[in-house]
Amino acid sequence: ADKLGGAITSGGTVQLNGGTLGQTITGGNISIIDDVDTNASNLAGATTVASSKELTLTGGDINNNIAGAGSTKVTGTVNNKANISTATEVNGGALDNTNGNLANVTVTSGSLKSNADNISGTVANNGTYEITGGTIANAISGTGTTNINGAVVNNNTIGNTVTIGSGASLSTAVAGLGG
Repeated sequence: ADKLGGAITSGGTVQLNGGTLGQTITGGNISIIDDVDTNASNLAGATTVASSKELTLTGGDINNNIAGAGSTKVTGTVNNKANISTATEVNGGALDNTNGNLANVTVTSGSLKSNADNISGTVANNGTYEITGGTIANAISGTGTTNINGAVVNNNTIGNTVTIGSGASLSTAVAGLGG
């Protein structure tokens, strides 16, 4: 990815074999073959992103689906507007998933904001997880803080410290609180 000089327009597949991508890719598909760092907006024009290694997003907007056996790491401020089915880690960044969907996510440090309905897997939270509404279907584990800022129903276990914002609500069984 480091050796690309300018923007790329593709009708096929661009294979990225590692490095830092500073250019925009428009059209076609992207295949992550080795670890790549980039602003998510550089991938915005691609049809799909298939990742077999680690894709590190340093900022920007995700407008296309990310799938594959690889992982997605967020180290900057990223706004997800698509489906990410790879394992996702927020590490020092801020991921806004209000308009997207995630599978399993780990917040090592930093923050995640999402409607609970937009997460299909578990959340391991050692940072801050803001839930804007919806139903928690899978466990939330870790040593972080879960902030409830909407109408939320808990159908599993929240193992974090929980704060409920003004005007927000949490419906849960007592057994669903605590780790």
